[in-house]
Amino acid sequence: MEEVTSNFPTRLPDNADELPCPCGVGGENYGQCCAPYHRGEKVPETPLRVLQSRYSAFCYRLVKYIIETTHPTSRDYRENKSVWAQDLNQKGMFDSFDFIELVPGAEEDNNDKKAYINFKLKMRGKIKYGETVISERSLFMKNPDTNGWLYASGDVRSEVEGLEDVQLNQ
Repeated sequence: MEEVTSNFPTRLPDNADELPCPCGVGGENYGQCCAPYHRGEKVPETPLRVLQSRYSAFCYRLVKYIIETTHPTSRDYRENKSVWAQDLNQKGMFDSFDFIELVPGAEEDNNDKKAYINFKLKMRGKIKYGETVISERSLFMKNPDTNGWLYASGDVRSEVEGLEDVQLNQ
């Protein structure tokens, strides 16, 4: 997978380490916040850290990290990670949107193996869509191999008028 993803475009600025981290944690810069996770120097220690680091990975279009932090029980998971990566790249990884803000809620039903987090995410269409708010209740599960956390599933809903009761990722 590394060979395939190394040629994919990213949105990672050259000076990203000095910029505020997209996840918005405590005003930290990217180099101190999510970059160590994206570089494989750390594994997400909590469900919230995997949520935040995945959000930053979507902002910066880091396909490899999205794949690496997806639990095998997820419906998105694929055994062939090279094909999975190519598919994510072709679908554009939300290239038509700018990520504006991640607003995490409290963890629910948290134990040492799984946890749920409700969160909102604001995106702005680059061409015509304007600002969109998505809400999601996501399940995160512990990775027994690394003792880190992984994204397992989510119930994604739009807050656009008329679509509030529609699950978007069925």
